[in-house]
Amino acid sequence: RGGAWRYLDRNISGTITMQEWHQDSAKLLASFKEFLDKEFGSVKLAFERIDTDNSGSLTYSELRRACKRRGWTGNVKLIFDCLDICMVP
Repeated sequence: RGGAWRYLDRNISGTITMQEWHQDSAKLLASFKEFLDKEFGSVKLAFERIDTDNSGSLTYSELRRACKRRGWTGNVKLIFDCLDICMVP
């Protein structure tokens, strides 16, 4: 019973971390957050600065341009797709 969850919860902590779930994705997200914190001070400030048209959301082009200009070499398309969510008011 619960074998799949026990398998994923490798350290038997009772929770499944992103690192346990998908290590490559965890590394990508950690790299992106570290980049945003270093370059902009926080994720919130980064998204405000990257949103060059002040639309309240980011386009792929805005994100790609900011990452290229500031030297983040991670997979911008993948991070954009992962963070592309529809906000319902």
